[in-house]
Amino acid sequence: MNNSMLLEKYSQIMTICKYLYISSTLIGSLLCPLAANVISQSEALTESIKSISLRKLDTSEQIHFKNEIVQKNLVLLFFSSENIFSQKIISVIQDIRAGIKNTDIQYFLINNYDNNLILSSMVQKHVWTVPILIDEYNLASNIFNIKSVPLVIVLNKGNANISFKTNFSGTGILDLIHHIKSL
Repeated sequence: MNNSMLLEKYSQIMTICKYLYISSTLIGSLLCPLAANVISQSEALTESIKSISLRKLDTSEQIHFKNEIVQKNLVLLFFSSENIFSQKIISVIQDIRAGIKNTDIQYFLINNYDNNLILSSMVQKHVWTVPILIDEYNLASNIFNIKSVPLVIVLNKGNANISFKTNFSGTGILDLIHHIKSL
């Protein structure tokens, strides 16, 4: 190939590249408004978390997560009153709460048990001091995809992002303490 043929090929390749660049820019500019309307999975989860409203045990008072998350980080312990390990973890949560004085953290125990009398008697028997919320319709359990208990979820203040989650296997308790101290 001589120089003129190479120059012609080079010119053709550059023209093709220019058209590809222009077409990709146009396609990108057309798709950007569509992409701006798509809510990411984490944003959808955040909105779902903020929509949670659960009843406090033995009252008709509702706790609205959207109000709580604005003011404080939330430590949520999903538990079963019928599970002995859950009962032990409640004691651990109470000890953490007592030992780490941080007014920017709110603790809640969440249970879907529908017999308030039995649950109330357990609270008195074990002297549980952390507020208990009733997840009657498994709304919170479904949003957080709770498959087994006990399970702790920590939500960041303001944005409701999950910053920590543990089922207490391995070093779960120590990791939880370390995380709560860092809040």
